[in-house]
Amino acid sequence: MPALSSDGRTVYLGFAAGGFNGPSQATFYALTAPASGTDAQVVWTVDLGAMRVMASPTVGPDGTIYVV
Repeated sequence: MPALSSDGRTVYLGFAAGGFNGPSQATFYALTAPASGTDAQVVWTVDLGAMRVMASPTVGPDGTIYVV
């Protein structure tokens, strides 16, 4: 499940590509609504390495993003 920034403008989510039992490559994304069209705009990404994304991110009251 993605997390939403306190201003409601940015969505944070993790995604892993690869098989469930094999090695995966995970990336964490910050996305905003499209300026036009239907594709979200990528604000930034972080490579999480070879892992599966198993938990949802959480945004703290000060805007800190936590991913466990």
